[in-house]
Amino acid sequence: ASLLAHLHQKFPHTDFKIAQAVYMGVWDALLYQNGHFAIGAPGFHTIDNHFSAEVLGVLDWVFVLSPNHPLANVPEALSDNALRQYPAINVEDSSMRLDKRIAWRLAGQQELLVPDFLSKIACHKNGLGVGFLPKNLAQQLVLSGDLIIKEVAAKRPSSPLSVAWKTEGTGKINAYLRQMIANKSPLFSACWQLLAEEEI
Repeated sequence: ASLLAHLHQKFPHTDFKIAQAVYMGVWDALLYQNGHFAIGAPGFHTIDNHFSAEVLGVLDWVFVLSPNHPLANVPEALSDNALRQYPAINVEDSSMRLDKRIAWRLAGQQELLVPDFLSKIACHKNGLGVGFLPKNLAQQLVLSGDLIIKEVAAKRPSSPLSVAWKTEGTGKINAYLRQMIANKSPLFSACWQLLAEEEI
């Protein structure tokens, strides 16, 4: 909301539409839904030559459980066999045309698909299943006592993220947003807080 208020003041005659997309849904929105600018597109490179991309950072993941989950007191790293007994809680890829990605799920494991991270966190808090959260987000929930972090045998690799935009027909707002990101504007503080510090 702060970013939108800033942009509205800077470009008062522009109509803004902000949408949330997940995983390949970000590229789907750019390619097929007339999207112009994306913050947090998966990967460090564009998937289409009509778009450009710049590195945003890397998202590190940790495995989380409710403190009341049956696996919470297991002292060693959790094996795949132990984890398969409980549903994987995942945010669903919002892509409509491109192949969807599965965030994390073991073979034979039940899955609970939710629309966003707020829903995913609520499910974890209520002990409905297991899964990964961004490290910097999970740490806040651990400090509050809502979740615990556990070691697992198979870790989830870090996720590279980019800023992506249409190469042709870009205007002042596109350039302005890219400059704000390059300068680590505090209006993107929520983004910086999620990314691994060494990659920003």
